[in-house]
Parts: sequence; C-alpha cells; structure tokens
Amino acid sequence: MEVSLEMYAIVGILIGVLIRTFLPYFQKLQENPGTLFDWRYVITALLSTVITAFILIPLFTIPDATPTMILIQAAVFAFTSQEFLNAYAKGTGSGAVLTLNKQARIKRLEAKLATLKKKNEQPVETTITIET
Repeated sequence: MEVSLEMYAIVGILIGVLIRTFLPYFQKLQENPGTLFDWRYVITALLSTVITAFILIPLFTIPDATPTMILIQAAVFAFTSQEFLNAYAKGTGSGAVLTLNKQARIKRLEAKLATLKKKNEQPVETTITIET
C-alpha cells in the first residue's frame, strides 16, 4: 500500500499541532512536577486544527521532496500556525479560550485554598483576584 504525499502532509500537520499543544504543559511540568493539565491547551489545539485544515492547508504547497521532508515541513507549518493562534488568543481581551482560562485559574486557586484548610494552615490571603 502506497501512502500519498498528501497523507504525509496531514500527518505532519497533526504532529506539529500536538507538539505545540503539549509543549507548554511539559515545560511547566518540568519546572513544577505537581502541575495539573490545563484543558485550554486542547481547546486551542482544536481551534488550530480547524483553522489549519480549512484555511491554511490550501496555502501549504506540497514540495517536490522526500516524504520525510514533507512531514517535517508540514509539522513546522502547523507548529507556527498554532503559535500565531495562541498569540492572537492571548492578545485579545475576551473570548471563549480566555474565559475558560479564567475559570480554570479560579478553580485551581479554590483547590489550593481547600488544601490549605485541610492542612490546618491559614493562607496569607483568602481573596481571589483575577485580572482582566
């Protein structure tokens, strides 16, 4: 069974999106081993996949190269597309991704407060402030 060059490009794009999605989590996990997975990474991955599939794929021209090079170029293309999407989402003042991010931060802070109360330790400050 022969695999088409388009399939290499699609797989490369999926690999690029997945790497860009999970890279920040693994970086945070390395800094703080107790870091929980933030599901907003998955949301941005899904958004990036949709944008990549419907808008950017027609812009990606499959070069006259080996399948390995096509795979690598497609992965880099998707990685950078995801990076631009994340930068845009971070730069906007509202939106579903940022709203979920705020809700996730509130839940994490509430969980930390509950843990402190269980340990009979008093937190220094018990107010939760979210900057908008």
